Amino acid sequence: MKVDRHGGERSPRPAAPGGTALTVRRIYNADRWNCIVQGFPRYDLRQGFEWGELRAEQRWRPVRFAVLRDAEPVAACAVLCRAIPGAGGILYVPRGPLFRSDVPAGLDRVLEELRALGRRTRAIAVRISPPVPMDDTDSIACLDRSALATVPEPWTTWNSPRYVQVLHLRRHEAELLRGVRRRFREYIAAAPRRRLVIEPSDRDDDLVEFHALMLDAGRMKGFPVRDLAWYRALVRHYRPERAVTLLVAREQDTMVGGLLAVRFGRKSYMLYTSVRGTLAESARHHVAPALCWEYSRRARAEGCELADLGGTGVGIPPQEGDPGWGLYHFKAGLGCSLETFVHLRDMVLRPLLYRLFRACEAQLLPPLWRLVARAPRAWPARLVGAAA
Repeated sequence: MKVDRHGGERSPRPAAPGGTALTVRRIYNADRWNCIVQGFPRYDLRQGFEWGELRAEQRWRPVRFAVLRDAEPVAACAVLCRAIPGAGGILYVPRGPLFRSDVPAGLDRVLEELRALGRRTRAIAVRISPPVPMDDTDSIACLDRSALATVPEPWTTWNSPRYVQVLHLRRHEAELLRGVRRRFREYIAAAPRRRLVIEPSDRDDDLVEFHALMLDAGRMKGFPVRDLAWYRALVRHYRPERAVTLLVAREQDTMVGGLLAVRFGRKSYMLYTSVRGTLAESARHHVAPALCWEYSRRARAEGCELADLGGTGVGIPPQEGDPGWGLYHFKAGLGCSLETFVHLRDMVLRPLLYRLFRACEAQLLPPLWRLVARAPRAWPARLVGAAA
């Protein structure tokens, strides 16, 4: 049977031990999909329903399906489809697919579905960024048997990063604070004396001002910034679930810093943060440590067990000469640990076009990224960080 709009199952195939059949079901309900995704231990915000709807506003088409064994999900995948004029398209699975290593046939079915979808859409390739850490040998074995092409670069301009710094929140607040670098603790304690006030805001004018801070940071540090429409869309999609938080730091009536975060299940994701002025000016006010501590404290109070503070441009092991060393060192000072995921993998569907695509990705996109970063403006979200 074909999958219908109401989630009808495909014809089952024996796959698991004991002859248990696996079936594939398209999922269209937001609550049902998020429940399935959060049932996997390595779930991620970018596999959530709202993220797919957000990306749909930037011309990506989300497709979501689960592989079931006796109604129990053993694999799940939210894939984003994007047309490329004159070349078919590209499929991307951000921080997915999700699968159980003890049911490897579930991953096989996911890959079958992705291959069929890619052929229907004339895609050049399907890129996956599995949320599999380097010490998960069982899951890595499942991926290795799939014969996907490995992307050797440690990072790209448009995919989820391999190296992420996370803060584990399953501790008392006092213990969490003890894990913060001593100098940062001093800055945090001194914030009230400096009349630094950090509080959440749902005002659009604060979001506009925060976006202006992001633009300043992008020009100084050399990274492109999505336009204000993206920030407003992000808030709009997650606000109904009360899952989005804009923290603003003010000194008297002046915003000197901000942080935008989204909660998904028991995980919180710090997506954007910025402080006012030059690095020397922000260091004088010590805004960043106090702002990030308040974020961590609030995420823990909301029941989150993990805070994802995003990627960092360092190698393994991190060294002072790495481009992202400063950011890595700052996050480490907050008590973060470094999590390393497996390499990106590609399912190649059109080999000739794929070689051209990879050449552009490796040689053309990085300098273009730096050129965009120097421009004195925000860029449409469909052009900046296309699907990460």
